[in-house]
Amino acid sequence: MQEVFPMAINEVSATRRRADLAKLRELQTRMPRALAILGVTGDPVRSIKLRISIPTAKNGAYPQDRQEVHDVEIEFPESYPLSTNGPVVKFRTPIWNPNVFPSGQWCYGPWNVTEHLELFVTRLMKVIALDPAIINPGSPANREAANWFVRQHSQHPKLFPTVALSGFMAEAPKPSIGWRSIK
Repeated sequence: MQEVFPMAINEVSATRRRADLAKLRELQTRMPRALAILGVTGDPVRSIKLRISIPTAKNGAYPQDRQEVHDVEIEFPESYPLSTNGPVVKFRTPIWNPNVFPSGQWCYGPWNVTEHLELFVTRLMKVIALDPAIINPGSPANREAANWFVRQHSQHPKLFPTVALSGFMAEAPKPSIGWRSIK
């Protein structure tokens, strides 16, 4: 009886990972200018490499110095999504952000098992865009970037977020109207 339970957990995890990957591919289709899936390892998924093209601060000289492209890797713990440890997100390109450690690891707070991958990645994109609704300067991974963000946001609130994610949505195809003759 003890062997059935781990097998059930593994199947739940595999099903969720496949569904999450499908939804992430849908997000990529809806946001082709902002999100590209560069690679997927494993079936079920063990890791995903993404390229996120959202402008953000490269350093404290923003908006003059901007960084446009971010390569990110998401690794899933074996018992994802049921683990109390969520995915590990590492930036493979440098990023200067209050919620990203200098090592490149994203500090996103406690893992919520009900947050599916496309929402998780959307939240990551908002972190990159320095969205004040998402950025947590009170618990910084990068104190220098957090102090800069607090100063800049209080002096120039319209700079943040750096972009609205809605601007990256692909236009839905317009339905065509066809006329048929009646005979």
